[in-house]
Parts: sequence; structure tokens; C-alpha cells
Amino acid sequence: MIQKTNAAKTGIHKTRLAAALNTTKMDDKTSSIGGISNFDVNNRFRYYQQLVKASPYVSVPLNKLGLMLSKGMNADSKKKAQLKEFEFWRKKSNLNEQTSTIGRLLCRDGTIIGKPAGDETHFSLYPSLMPYTSVLPEGVKPNEKPKDVMQAPMASVVLNEGTKTQELIDPAELVIGSLNQWDYVQEDILSRETFGLYGSSLLDPLELSIRNLLNVNKGYVSFVKRYGMGRYHYDHVLLEKLVESEIITTDTAAELHDEWLEDNKNLSENEDISAIGLKINPIDAKGSLDVMGFKESLETEIQLGLFQSPLTMGKASGTTYASGYLVEEDRLVVLEGLQKITENITQDFVNRWLLSRGKQEDSIEIKFEELSKIKLTASEVQEMFNTGVIERDEFRKWGGFYLVVGEDSA
Repeated sequence: MIQKTNAAKTGIHKTRLAAALNTTKMDDKTSSIGGISNFDVNNRFRYYQQLVKASPYVSVPLNKLGLMLSKGMNADSKKKAQLKEFEFWRKKSNLNEQTSTIGRLLCRDGTIIGKPAGDETHFSLYPSLMPYTSVLPEGVKPNEKPKDVMQAPMASVVLNEGTKTQELIDPAELVIGSLNQWDYVQEDILSRETFGLYGSSLLDPLELSIRNLLNVNKGYVSFVKRYGMGRYHYDHVLLEKLVESEIITTDTAAELHDEWLEDNKNLSENEDISAIGLKINPIDAKGSLDVMGFKESLETEIQLGLFQSPLTMGKASGTTYASGYLVEEDRLVVLEGLQKITENITQDFVNRWLLSRGKQEDSIEIKFEELSKIKLTASEVQEMFNTGVIERDEFRKWGGFYLVVGEDSA
């Protein structure tokens, strides 16, 4: 959404909210997670960036999400010459990549604030670095910390608030988009409580799962580093019997045991042990926690929170494309809501380009390809019907012009 106005100019009634004392706080605020140091747990926008960088189970889904939300971008206009000019600018400015960036940052930060600038050929949207960006409502000046919750609508955007390079920008000059901005009270970079000024990041409910995954990975690596992939218990049964029969003393048995350990301390992998009167028992993890199961559950939580699935993350072995697409259909329908928000933000950016060229707003309409539209070949539809994935009515519907099924067909 675009926020260009404020309460004073529009006459919007604004209810003051007292400080939200019930906002949740993180108990573990350590800056070291899973062997990685210097996490910034105070600036949530920088924290989001660091969490994404820390694990491919976060970075890969976010990259996929950005590309998916900008999938199949098309432009339409009644003026063919203007459309041709747009397509030229689209290629020169790499608009497709800029659009995927809009979708990715929107999901990561919950908010994207970008400044459109450039010449007629390389007109681009430059996203603000959110760890240094503040959004202020009417009546709040930079560096102020009001007792009440700061709430929408926004009146100004501040870059580098509280520093010598502080810059105040009118929101009307920016392209601004947000995701679920009314879900809950959030803190800005100066720990001021806000409501309706920032969108909700998809990483917020996943933070604990990401932290746990990093810690599990680090713990498992530490275990392997300490004990190796295999541990053994050496039971010197012959020495035990000799001591019991008083043939040798315990001191002699200890000396023989130490001598054996010294001879075998550098045993390499794939080398066998051959000994008389010696039992070798591997030490396994029976009765301990299922680390891999817990790790996979955390990975699944993160994937679901970023609108991915085992199929999209390459874990659907034995699943055909056709049947897998059916499983994905509901997820894609939900993603189309996110796609529409990305489309609206992109349209606003394109309108800024049109205005910079002296053209009329919305004279070029941006549309993205429908994500839930199923694309199947005739053989895939036939396979789905033969294996019972779809019923006859669905077979007729999806088969379309590929296949015609008679009433008495099997």
C-alpha cells in the first residue's frame, strides 16, 4: 500500500494508544547462535538480514519467494508506442530483477521503502536500508520517544535518525509497501512501539525455529568433532579372567591395557582390529534424542513459514510432477495474495517512471502470471487419471482438448 498522507491533512480521527506493555520479549538475547557471532538482536531489521544469511533453509526459500511473486510479469497499454518504450526501459533497467527484489524484501522485512530515481533509460527503485530507516507519524519529530504507541498514518520517513547524516523524506516521494501492518505492535530501530507503521516480517514467527536449527547443527558438528562418526567400547575380557584367577595382578592388567591402547591409538578408518580375548562393541545413540528428526522438523517449520513445501525444496522423492502440482495448488492460491501486493507496489513504481516521462499514471498496466494456473501435458493428465490421483470429472476438465473420454470409458 502507498501512504502519502497524514492525519492532519485528511482529517482522519486518530485514537491514541497507551504503551503496549504486553508485547513479547526474547529471553535469550545472546548475539552468538549456532557458532555464528555478532547477531544484532536489538535492531530487528539487521537481525532479519543475519538470520537469512545464516541458513540456506531461510535464504533459498526467500529467493524462491521473490522470484515466484514476480513470475510472468506482463504489461498492457492502449498506446502501442508507449508500450514499446516501456519494454525498452524494462530491459535496460532490469525491471524483472527489481521486481523480485521488491517481493523478497517485502517478505523478509515486512516493509519495503524505495526511492525511484535515475534517467529515462536507467530509472530504478533504490530500496532503503531498513536497519537505518524510521517511519514517523504526525506529531512525532526525529529522535523523540513518545510514551504512547506511535501509530499510522505515516507522516515522514527518516534515514539515519539521530546521526549527523539524518535525512527527512516526504513519503509521497517514495514507493512504500507493507505486509500485514495491522497484525501486532512492533518496535522500530530506536525501540519505540509502533502500530500500523511497519509491515510484519515472515521471519518473526520463525525466529526461534531458525535459532534452534543453527544450534542443533552446531551441536551435532561439535559431537562429531569430539567423538568421530563411530565410538567403540573395548572390553578386555581375557585380562579380566586372568585377574579373577589371580594369574596376574590388577597393576599388570592395567599396564597391558595401557600398552594395547598405545599400540592402537592411531587406528585409521577402514582398518580392522584383530585380538584374542577382546570384545569390541560400537556405541550407538539408542535411547538418546532423535537429533535428525528434530532437525528435519525445524527445517519443515521454516519451509512452511516461508510458503515452501517438501516438493519445492526437493524432498518429494517418488512424486510425479502432476500429482505434486495438485498438492501445491492450495499453497499457490495463498501466494497469489502476496503476489497481488507485489504487483501493486510494482505498478506504483512504474507510475513513477511514467510521470518522469511526462506520461499519465496507469497508462501502462502491470499484471503477473497466475501462480495457481496448472500447466499439464496430455500424458501427465492421463497418468493422474490412471493412478487414481484425479476423478473422471477432473480428468475431463483438465484434459481439455488433449483427451476426450466417453461415458462408457474405463
